[in-house]
Amino acid sequence: MKYGDLIQNEGIYEVRAGFKKAWQEHDYATIIAVAEKIPETVLQEDPKLLMWYDQGQPAARMVRPKSPSCRAPS
Repeated sequence: MKYGDLIQNEGIYEVRAGFKKAWQEHDYATIIAVAEKIPETVLQEDPKLLMWYDQGQPAARMVRPKSPSCRAPS
């Protein structure tokens, strides 16, 4: 069984749940990273995954990375 087949047949619900959780937490980079690892056909055939991915791309560019905290010398 191919990875894409596994996602389509058994794992699509887990991927959806992960995308939803990442979206709620404003973790757009995770959505993009995971979407790039799954077969494009899986992404294109699932409207919910495609929506989160499409909306996550511009959102990921708008979110600024957290800067490291500045500490006073010890």
